[in-house]
Amino acid sequence: MRPSLFTPLVGALAALLCLSACQGGRQAEGSPPGSTPGAALKLGETPLGQCALQSPLRQLGSVGDLPAGSTAQAAMFSPQQAPRQDSATLNGGDCAGNTDFLLGSGIQDMTGPAGDSISAGYEDPTHVLRGLHIRQFARAFTIAAPCNGQRLAIGISETGFITQGLRQTVLDLIAADPELAPHYGPQNVLLSATHTHSGPGGDAHHAAYNLFRLGYDPLVAEIYSTALYEAILQAHRNLEAHPEPGHIQLQMGELLDANSNRSEPAYANNPEAERAAWTDQVGQEVRVNKRMLQLRFDRADGSSIGLLNWFGVHTTSVGIHEPLISSDNKGYAALAMERIAGTDYAAPGAEDRFVAAFAQSDEGDSSPNICFRESPFPSLSIGCGDNTLHSTAAHGTKQLARAIELFDAPGQLIRGGLDMRLQHVPMDQLEITDEVVLASLQHPAELDESPKRTCTAALGFSMAAGAEDSRGPSQEGITCANIDPASSLPADIQTTLGTMASYATGGGYPALPARTVGSVAGCGLTTTLELSAGLPEVDYSCHAEKPILFPIGSTEMISNANLPLQIIALGQLAIVALPWEVTTSAARRIRQTVLEELRGGGVEYALVAGLSNDFVQYLTTREEYATQQYEAASTHFGPWTLAAVQQSLRPLAISLRDGTPAPEDQPPPRSSPSIPNRAPYIAGDAPPEGGDFGDVLLDAELAYTAGDSVSVHFASAHPRNDSLQKRNSSYLFAEREMANGDWEIIAQDRDPELLFYWQPDPVSPVLAQSQGYRQSVVEATWHLPRNLPAGRYRIRHEGTAVPVLSGPLSGEELPFSGMSSVFTVDGPLGDCPGYPALF
Repeated sequence: MRPSLFTPLVGALAALLCLSACQGGRQAEGSPPGSTPGAALKLGETPLGQCALQSPLRQLGSVGDLPAGSTAQAAMFSPQQAPRQDSATLNGGDCAGNTDFLLGSGIQDMTGPAGDSISAGYEDPTHVLRGLHIRQFARAFTIAAPCNGQRLAIGISETGFITQGLRQTVLDLIAADPELAPHYGPQNVLLSATHTHSGPGGDAHHAAYNLFRLGYDPLVAEIYSTALYEAILQAHRNLEAHPEPGHIQLQMGELLDANSNRSEPAYANNPEAERAAWTDQVGQEVRVNKRMLQLRFDRADGSSIGLLNWFGVHTTSVGIHEPLISSDNKGYAALAMERIAGTDYAAPGAEDRFVAAFAQSDEGDSSPNICFRESPFPSLSIGCGDNTLHSTAAHGTKQLARAIELFDAPGQLIRGGLDMRLQHVPMDQLEITDEVVLASLQHPAELDESPKRTCTAALGFSMAAGAEDSRGPSQEGITCANIDPASSLPADIQTTLGTMASYATGGGYPALPARTVGSVAGCGLTTTLELSAGLPEVDYSCHAEKPILFPIGSTEMISNANLPLQIIALGQLAIVALPWEVTTSAARRIRQTVLEELRGGGVEYALVAGLSNDFVQYLTTREEYATQQYEAASTHFGPWTLAAVQQSLRPLAISLRDGTPAPEDQPPPRSSPSIPNRAPYIAGDAPPEGGDFGDVLLDAELAYTAGDSVSVHFASAHPRNDSLQKRNSSYLFAEREMANGDWEIIAQDRDPELLFYWQPDPVSPVLAQSQGYRQSVVEATWHLPRNLPAGRYRIRHEGTAVPVLSGPLSGEELPFSGMSSVFTVDGPLGDCPGYPALF
């Protein structure tokens, strides 16, 4: 969640108030040990799978990544590559050698309102979403281990983040469901967000994440929570309908030329010895996690019900340039994989369907915009493509193709049992006393202090700068370690004048005199403050180098400090679910901490699943924190937060290994929306003069050739009228005439080749949904695939109008449809769809 381009006035407001939190490849040499032959399904041997593997998009923006060297390969897995030692409890006893699991998968549309929503991710209330690139989905997997009776539900949400309020609502729905309640609860439900920045926001209960969505949006909250709950319910029913045990394969490899460290000054401040352990085959530093880890879920007969893929890279390819809802590069990869596998989204009840979830890992400093150095923001080529949708397709295809290669290759059977631990930790009031954690710290002496503790949440001035691939009104690197107003003020003035000139031509923000104000005013807040008016005592004195821009405080109205830490042990894999965006080096230390305790229980691999179960921005190392780049300034609880996380994870890991109860848990208090609702939506649709809803205003031409683009304009209505009803459906349908005269649907608005643009009149940058009268035009743009068969085609639009509040039909919901003229297509021109149709 990051600041981005908007007016100077709003930019200044962002600098004072906003909370921002953010914001493809070759196989590693060899395969994991214990491999088993792949099952019958070979995605790479399908025609569309071959197109993905051969796509030129995989080469777009190559940065020359090389495979990891032997040192880095060893560091990716269990420390010292210790031999497996199943404990009597974890992966031992009845679960020793077990490979049998009951499995289920589910998927539900969770697309938010496609008109007048404000995106969650960029702290910019003028980034209003009016249309669809690709839909958002909730995907879920359920796993049961008969060997020890444990169950797990994993929900992957194509949203900006999982807020405490969203998780609480989903758990409430599960608790109220007689099918789910006996099996699932807080301990064994993992909810994780992909972190798309192009989905509607406003679903949070805490003010921090609704502020620039201009309030709480009950419709967005209902859509998101309902979809996650329904996906888990579907996966549960799918599991229950298939009592025969199946198998899970663990698949790993490197994905190269797909991500880049956007915060290199921070990474370079980590200890040299630590960085030297992560080098490629010619000894160059590997500054961002290149590992892709995937679970493949197979029935006993070898058929597959899906995959769960983790790769750490921001879903910020679409960027702020497009006013479209999009699940970004990970959503692109997921939909393309499901198309290759022939997923039936309307499969009834508990029937099998192939579900492909591309989840988030340690993406804190990992950017897909690998051309940001030569094409800096706000260039449309920041992601190396001709525009941001081109870059989205490329980075989605890179993840897709690597996942296909892993899926088709021999994997390693998950062997052992299933167990998990969850604990909520008061992250703003911890002291680091664990001798093991203290002994592991490598920071230089000048960064040391005693005692080492966390403190009241606050954000620094560099937070308002945004990351290197998306700039804000402040500057990075503003610290309390180099206060010098005499030199910083002239530099600030020069920077401000230069960026104002750039802003006038669309070049970014007019920068504030952030170094001067930050080092003088912000550093003055790093003292103990007693707040009046009945607010609890707060302490900012341990924020060290951070000049404080926004003192969050300890109130539950703004942000949650009682945070969930969860470890799931699935055979030899540990999934460490954390509510932060975790930087590359912080994740390396977390994996090592957990593996050092769990390897005695047969755990060989650890994965950090960021953006899970709650959201509280960034987690950096102590050394990275000292540089006060964007990520460090967005680390809420001070320089020792990572050490506090490691200290809190150790007893969870030990209790898992030894089969003892988790430390006592104190969940956060139940929450409710702490900020008022957005301005209410006032329905008021008006048809065109002398016409009706659904009328074709701009028709298709008579004939096209495969590879062309078709544009049709319809008289329409506000998409918010039927957002709930359009879940698992579409506003647009591209249809082909069959031999018997019937029409079959061949593309919908979930597909990247069929774009839905909503154009209201009048239009307001922010508050359009409160207008009581508007006319709407929907522009349907269909990029014809190059392999589209010759034939007769048409484009259909469906919607719901609620007429203006006068006349005989005022306030009624009126479903309508429109149809383009039939047009012919000559072709095909190739064997593959071709970008922008798919690859």
